[in-house]
Amino acid sequence: MKERLASVNKRFIKQSIFLFIAVIAISFVGVVVTGVSAMKNANQWGMRTAESLMLREMLFIEKYERAVEQVAYSIEQLYENDNVMFDEWFKEYTKNMLGNFDYKEYGMYAYINGEFLWDDERVLNPNYNPTERPWYTNAIEKNGKVSCTGVYRDTRRNKEKISVSKMLNDGESVVSVDIYIDDIDMGQDIYEGEFIGSQTIVDKDGNVIYHRPLGNIDDVECEFENYTSEDFKSLLSNFEGDSGNVMLETETGKTRYYYYVDDNGWTSFVSIDYNAITNDATQLFIVIITLSVVFMIVIIYLCFLNYKDAKSAVKTIGYFEKLGNTYYAVVLYDIEQDICTAIKSYNKIDRGREYRTYDEFKIKACEVIEDSYKLEFQKKFTVENFNKLLKGEIERCYMEYKRIFNEGSKWVSLEVFTLDHEKSEVLFAFKEIHSEKVANLEQQKLLEESLEMSKNAAQAKSDFLSRMSHDMRTPMNAVIGFAGIAENNIENHDKVKDCLVKIIAASKQLLHLLNEILDMAKIEQGKMNINKSNVNILEHICETADMFKVQCDIQQKDFEFKHNEFKHHIINADILRLEQILNNILSNAVKYTEPGGKITFEVIENPIDNGNSLYKFIISDTGIGMSESFMKKLFTPFEREETSMTGKVNGVGLGMAIVKNTVQLLGGQIDVKSKLGEGSVFTVIIPCEVVDNKEFVDEESMQVNENDDVLSGKRFLIVEDNVLNMEIAREILEIEGVETVPAYNGQEAFEIFNEKDDYYFDAILMDIQMPVLDGYGASIKIRNINTKYSKNIPIIAMTANAFADDVIKSSEAGMNAHISKPVDYNKLKEILSDIFEKNSFNEKSDE
Repeated sequence: MKERLASVNKRFIKQSIFLFIAVIAISFVGVVVTGVSAMKNANQWGMRTAESLMLREMLFIEKYERAVEQVAYSIEQLYENDNVMFDEWFKEYTKNMLGNFDYKEYGMYAYINGEFLWDDERVLNPNYNPTERPWYTNAIEKNGKVSCTGVYRDTRRNKEKISVSKMLNDGESVVSVDIYIDDIDMGQDIYEGEFIGSQTIVDKDGNVIYHRPLGNIDDVECEFENYTSEDFKSLLSNFEGDSGNVMLETETGKTRYYYYVDDNGWTSFVSIDYNAITNDATQLFIVIITLSVVFMIVIIYLCFLNYKDAKSAVKTIGYFEKLGNTYYAVVLYDIEQDICTAIKSYNKIDRGREYRTYDEFKIKACEVIEDSYKLEFQKKFTVENFNKLLKGEIERCYMEYKRIFNEGSKWVSLEVFTLDHEKSEVLFAFKEIHSEKVANLEQQKLLEESLEMSKNAAQAKSDFLSRMSHDMRTPMNAVIGFAGIAENNIENHDKVKDCLVKIIAASKQLLHLLNEILDMAKIEQGKMNINKSNVNILEHICETADMFKVQCDIQQKDFEFKHNEFKHHIINADILRLEQILNNILSNAVKYTEPGGKITFEVIENPIDNGNSLYKFIISDTGIGMSESFMKKLFTPFEREETSMTGKVNGVGLGMAIVKNTVQLLGGQIDVKSKLGEGSVFTVIIPCEVVDNKEFVDEESMQVNENDDVLSGKRFLIVEDNVLNMEIAREILEIEGVETVPAYNGQEAFEIFNEKDDYYFDAILMDIQMPVLDGYGASIKIRNINTKYSKNIPIIAMTANAFADDVIKSSEAGMNAHISKPVDYNKLKEILSDIFEKNSFNEKSDE
């Protein structure tokens, strides 16, 4: 895409640069041509102006020359008539002739036969000698031709003037007329714009005869303002020939001079500032440069816009290419002409091929569609639906189906797209979606299975709650019922004792249900602990077998226990968890075997090496067995198979789930074989570390003996908000020789503890859920008293909160141990004995 974008921009930039250079070249040529043309026109205008100035000067002088010639002619005619009063005639004649001239006040004068004549009353200077004056000498030099003098100063008026004179035929007499320089007027100026130069006439000695500016000179100083005759002579020295033009450098800059020289040697020239000549061309050049800069800016801006448009276009093309790559075939359909054209092809759809009708194309397309999708394809992709899509009556025309490729069937999709600029054309886009579709189907299947599992779990939970309600109400009903019977037969000691035995049995059954729930919760949280100790496995197994044999004898069921010769009786194992496994399996075997049936319990030791053995426990029965479908859910929590005996047997469906997880925690394995109506066989294999018989010490017996007197003589603070629980705890502990002090909430316990002397109490038994201040808060406040006594006194959590999180919270609050209700006081003895042994903090121990 970047290469395509660069190519597009390079082409546009080249075109723009070429266009810019062409415009600049044309503009430059235009400026040059305009400049040359302007210079040529300026030169022509300057020469014409200089020529016009010379002609006006010649016309101006010519009328005075004619007047002088006429007077000279008349004088020569009068010389032939001796009777004429010549002096009077001269005055009268010249006065009448010069009446139309602007200079009549100066009159005409002559020097004839040694006598000076004039037309006004002049008083001559006695020293005035006419023959020495320029008007006389110049006429004599011209030898009868009319001549003009250069500029000279008048002796009478002290003003500069020129004289037009003519020598008469006698060779001595001269007629002359004066023209004062200040009064010379060549008529209206030929240029009246801004000041561009000046028009000047000088004689051959550099004296100015006529000088006028070209244009308005109000704010401009004329370059000849301070020129002297020598300056003009120096200027004239640069002129060559009788006419022409020349460029000279002056103080104010470059100036071009256009000049003509007449017969008198006078030079008429026009001076024009060079900047005025080139001003138009310069302005045009500036305009063109400005336009070129603007044009360049426009080109740069257009390049930028083109770059953005090209980039956007290339991106769009790239997107379309990528989109095009996602489709293995694209077909354009013209609805009005009923023609399909393959733009992109695969197999039978040939690129560029046209189908005369849509039906022909559809037949070809259906050839590679699996049969189960053909009918839907034909119904969905109709011309009627295409027209609806174009009109916006339907939002989408799309279908997913299986297409037959060379390598087999795959999922593909077909979608029809409308074209914004066309009202009768649509695009068919074929896309392979096999991987995505298969993944979606698998995901959908997983979701459906998860939904089904969720429904099953919800149903199992509902069933569990229902069974829990039933199984908990049954022993609870026994407790309440036998308590009522005992109350009504209080004098009958045998009856009361029998009721108490049954109440205790029902309570243990209820506790067993609760323990199963707690164990399952620990397993799910991964917090079930394994506590190993050295035990005699044969003794424990025999005790378990004896317990179930008694139960089977009562229920008229056959129970057989057998084991091979044990090489190792003593093992290091968690005997409680092992007994839990065996009790669950044996209990189910007894419960689900009809009277007259048989339960077999067999134990086999298979030594592995000197330090380890495998113990195989095989429990079989001839009970009702299990179906194959239930076998798959046997170890799922809350699952029970519905049989004729389900309602007769207590249980919530947690036993086997606990068994499997416990077996795995012990590093063993469990195998089950069962057939509905014939019975089941459970095989459990547990690896155990063996211990030398000589090293074995009966830790449990020692513990029991050591704990017999551990509580005697102690003083405990009992914290319990329930009055009945308080009474039970105090009664049992006082039987063990413990002095008790009651507190019914955490705040009261803290106040009692704080009021008593140090080491007054040996331990605190703390309930958790209490009003005012709970057990956690009370423990924290006691520890925060920050004395050796408050920091080290044993605090035992004694609560119905029996989950792992509750144990953690108790520890975080500063409690030493946690025991759940109903309290096993033998276990309480063990805990306190261990604490007292490790933490001897009281005064007696210090002494």
